[in-house]
Amino acid sequence: MYAQDNEIALLDWNLQLKNQETLNFVKSLVQFRRDHKIFQTGQFLTGEDKSQNGIPEVVWLGPDDGAMHWEDLEQRCIAYQLDGSDHQSSNSPEEDYRLFIIFNADAQPHSFNLPELPNEKQWYRVIDTSLPSGDDFQDLKILIGESFYRVNAPTSIVLESK
Repeated sequence: MYAQDNEIALLDWNLQLKNQETLNFVKSLVQFRRDHKIFQTGQFLTGEDKSQNGIPEVVWLGPDDGAMHWEDLEQRCIAYQLDGSDHQSSNSPEEDYRLFIIFNADAQPHSFNLPELPNEKQWYRVIDTSLPSGDDFQDLKILIGESFYRVNAPTSIVLESK
């Protein structure tokens, strides 16, 4: 959408009061990217285990059974896990933090199995765009107490391990 040179992609940033929720979300998203060095590698993710910890730097996953079915042209959702072991985060000083990012562009909700974590770490919700503004991006991350995450439609999700 942002690459269109017409009124569909225009956002008048001078109307801060009218667009305050969008502005706050974008500011939080920019800060999240700055805080997580894995987004700043400047290298193409190949799926190799570069940190030698048994976890590929990126793993692609699909809904329900966890397998990504690339040949399914009707699949409208995708997820990936990023291994931040080599990219220490300013908000996650642990050496083995991970991010789990889910995009659901389908008209139906889907469930995604959460990747297993080592050493009693757990998944925490950072972003869920199906939630109302103010709840959609959490500075104080919300613990996910299940082995799966139900993703509403259409929604983007970011989970972080701690």
